[in-house]
Amino acid sequence: MTLHKPHRGLMTIWRMYLTAAALIPAFLFSLFLPFPGFWWRSAAIIWGAVFLALYAVYIPMRFSAKSFRVENGMVVSCGGVVYRYSHSLPIGRIQYVSLVTGPAERLLGMCTVVIAAPGGKLVLSGLKGAEGLALAQALSGTVK
Repeated sequence: MTLHKPHRGLMTIWRMYLTAAALIPAFLFSLFLPFPGFWWRSAAIIWGAVFLALYAVYIPMRFSAKSFRVENGMVVSCGGVVYRYSHSLPIGRIQYVSLVTGPAERLLGMCTVVIAAPGGKLVLSGLKGAEGLALAQALSGTVK
């Protein structure tokens, strides 16, 4: 019953996605609101505050709450900031295990393990490549 925390690179990936997504409203502000009018400044200040709150507060809280463990024939994933969750999946019901890596994950040497069973799937993101591969192989050995 070892509690596994995601690799710190996962927080970097979330922040990269947030920064990319923040450019869209900034572009729309500059396109549709008159510069340097009152509404442009107001929208820029509000969006900047939201961005900083997500970047500096929400993402670290989400990262620190995320974990998973394998215990008593179950794979259990926990997390959540506002609402806590705990998803469990019986190892005996696993149908298949996939190892997924996106471009940002490949750059940081990370992977995501997707475990599928009847009625749902469990996604374990932020694992180091070797740790994810070992977990996927161990769980694949249980597939009947």
